[in-house]
Amino acid sequence: MQTAILFVSTVLIWGTTWIAIAAEVGEAPLFVSIFYRFALSGVVMVGGLALLGRLNRPSHWRFVVLQALCLFSFNFVGLYNATATIPSGLVSVVFSLASIFNAVNARLFFGDRISPQTLLAGALGVCGLTLLFWHDLAVGFDPQTLTGLAWALMGTIIFSLGNMASRKNSALGITPIVANSWGMGIGAAVVLVLIALRGETLVVPASVSYWTALVYLAVIGSVVGF
Repeated sequence: MQTAILFVSTVLIWGTTWIAIAAEVGEAPLFVSIFYRFALSGVVMVGGLALLGRLNRPSHWRFVVLQALCLFSFNFVGLYNATATIPSGLVSVVFSLASIFNAVNARLFFGDRISPQTLLAGALGVCGLTLLFWHDLAVGFDPQTLTGLAWALMGTIIFSLGNMASRKNSALGITPIVANSWGMGIGAAVVLVLIALRGETLVVPASVSYWTALVYLAVIGSVVGF
């Protein structure tokens, strides 16, 4: 029963984050939105663990930093740019490839065997989502769509590499909670540097819907989801 609850919760949380991301697009520069998201989620994670007396420093930092770059910064640069270019439903179609990329990367980096069940499950998932958004794929297949798909593919590949870094952290004895808490803060810091390099400013949108979506993405989509 617990496994079923966790599975359903993950599907509902991650499934609805695409809607929240789309609600943010246009209200602020994409890099700023990503920074706000992980700055807030990092504060919630680190602050919460500190209050509970469970905030620990990782024994190894290399893969924590790599996980931060792949799960809490550069992957979302791709996914947010994709959502700004094409419908979020199409982005979710591409992101469903993560399960297949995970299997391939686990084979490359850890020598895992790719089971036929994994390939079948991944193929069925991709086919189902493709059929669901077939109209968008068939009607809107233009250069802008190709650009959006490329951004989404980049974000998904980087996300999968982040999963490999997370697995390596677990093997080194660094729990996901510890790696994620520090990783979200590191990811926010990296995005802040990118904002400075791009010459952007930390604008403060006035829209209530923007901040509602941001809080949902930071607390539910990031802290609870990850």
